[in-house]
Amino acid sequence: MAKKKVTKERNFFKSIFLVLLVIAILFLLFNSQGIIKYFKLKSEINELDEKIEKTQSEIKRLTMEIDSLKTSDKKIEKIAREKYHMKRPNEEEFKIEKK
Repeated sequence: MAKKKVTKERNFFKSIFLVLLVIAILFLLFNSQGIIKYFKLKSEINELDEKIEKTQSEIKRLTMEIDSLKTSDKKIEKIAREKYHMKRPNEEEFKIEKK
């Protein structure tokens, strides 16, 4: 009889422990600072880091282009001809239309 009482008590405490463990795990997963939120924020941080890297490389490229425009007359002439369709006074302009 005493053994049955001890096993019933153990089973009762085991079941209470399991219920509390399940509740604790669910709380850790789904609360406002839970693991799922942590992984979402971690992936967002990684995406923002990639964006920062791309933006910094774009800034570096544009800075180099600005420096080359400040020092090179040929570069300025190339941009003026291609982007703004400028020409010298004694040149003729030919337009080629694509079909």
